[in-house]
Amino acid sequence: MSNILFPIITLIVIALLVYVMANAKKKDDHFDEMQLIKRLNGYKLGFFVLLIELGVYAGLSAFYTDLKDRVEPSIAIFMILLVGILCFAVYCIFNEAFFAMGENTKVYSVICAAVVLINCVNAYSSISKGDFLKDGVITFDGTGNIAAAAVFAIILVCIIVKSVLVKKEADE
Repeated sequence: MSNILFPIITLIVIALLVYVMANAKKKDDHFDEMQLIKRLNGYKLGFFVLLIELGVYAGLSAFYTDLKDRVEPSIAIFMILLVGILCFAVYCIFNEAFFAMGENTKVYSVICAAVVLINCVNAYSSISKGDFLKDGVITFDGTGNIAAAAVFAIILVCIIVKSVLVKKEADE
């Protein structure tokens, strides 16, 4: 239980930071109808990817009973959740439904960069302590931070790429 406690607390702190930073300047940011429809499609995509992944994991666990002896179930479920979140985020970013109208993307970029940096530092310390593999089992301690850093790095890259594309489109 303590293995997953730090990442959960980190995510809660990040969520609170996002909430505080987003509401610090009470602007008239809002989503238009098309953005709301695209966000709904993003939620559907993330949810169905999550269901498919859970089904595949359940099937693999049923047929390969030694799977839990190779990969901790906690890291498998955590990675499944992260992939579902990643699908939602990438879909919404590239369909211009991730940010409200007029919302500043720099706040989210800074937060994503901070999450990547924090998780990379924690991953390095976990790997240097030898927590990546314990008795041949991939552990949450070793891979949870790596997975979270990778997902937030991908989201950060998507935000930057979309910002560049929007700026390039505005210049034309």
